[in-house]
Amino acid sequence: MLAARTAFAACLLGAAAASAQPAPTGPQPVSAQPPAGMAAPAAPVELTNAADGRKVTIKRGDEIKLVLDINGLSELAWEMEKPAAPTLAQIGERIYVGNSHGTNSYDVLSGGFTVYRFRAEQPGMVALQLSKHSRADGKTLATVHYDVTVE
Repeated sequence: MLAARTAFAACLLGAAAASAQPAPTGPQPVSAQPPAGMAAPAAPVELTNAADGRKVTIKRGDEIKLVLDINGLSELAWEMEKPAAPTLAQIGERIYVGNSHGTNSYDVLSGGFTVYRFRAEQPGMVALQLSKHSRADGKTLATVHYDVTVE
């Protein structure tokens, strides 16, 4: 009787193992479509030094990314002249991204970019004005200004 039970159990385990598929490894595909009922978010609006003076209109929930060049050796990071709230909410802290093409993103000798990200929170208009200063004497070296309207 024990031999019959063992043989039966072995058959069940063998059948289960044959029908089981291996667990997927690595990242699994995700639908690029938004969930039902949600509109696709707009791509972030990216503004650089060259866009100084630009007027931008975005919708509530959209994002703006400022990518401003900087020489980390002789210049201090770009600073906001006045808050953008409550129309725009800053996403995280500003970051520095080096221009060293993958070898060392903190290499200040190769220059880089100060990056700010904002999300449109409330309808209204706000002026984003930023400036960078000399590391040696604190004098203003450059300013940029963007007029943002949130619908």
